[in-house]
Amino acid sequence: MEKLEDTFKFLEEHRLIASIRTSDPDDVIEIAKAVMAGGIKIIEIASTIPQAPRIIETLAKRNDSVIGAGYVTDGEFAQRAINAGAKFISSLYTDKDVIMVCKNNNVIVSQGVSTPTEAVQAAHFGADLMCLYPIDQLGGASFLRRLRRSCLVQRLSVFGGVTCENLVDYLQGGAMVATLGNALAEKSLIRAHQWQEITEKAKKFQQKLESLKVNR
Repeated sequence: MEKLEDTFKFLEEHRLIASIRTSDPDDVIEIAKAVMAGGIKIIEIASTIPQAPRIIETLAKRNDSVIGAGYVTDGEFAQRAINAGAKFISSLYTDKDVIMVCKNNNVIVSQGVSTPTEAVQAAHFGADLMCLYPIDQLGGASFLRRLRRSCLVQRLSVFGGVTCENLVDYLQGGAMVATLGNALAEKSLIRAHQWQEITEKAKKFQQKLESLKVNR
């Protein structure tokens, strides 16, 4: 999956991103395996995780998934993640250096926004995806719909408070993809190494997505 267009098609088809953020590198691999066993094939590894580039490199060897880096705060880490095999880079705000690195490497870049002005600016700077974060604090699916009507930005994603109960509303409201955090891999499950529980949660999210496809 070398071409940016191929990565976009993968994101548009699968639509769910599992954001993994924990302190133990060994747990990250287990969480990723559990999530993928539940059907979610797009994994975002937080830059705050120790040895994050090494983890990205390990997971990127699989040919049935797309691995990216999240919570990226500077161009240097973005480059390291891309060198390790990351196919997309996400930040919770707009950073021109991160965007530039991604553009120079033909890698998808997602930037966090919270207003129409920020969304349009991020698009003008070259961001491929504008991520509404934290969407639950911004007004949920109704805010997403209003923003789509008020500006020309079409490639929107959501993160922050996305649950199995509101997932369909976000996707029907115009989100290209939804990023899943604590609702998928709760800290209590991670601490107890309840990997099968995480797999079951992933399956429920995937079932919601499949129901949306059926009802189109």
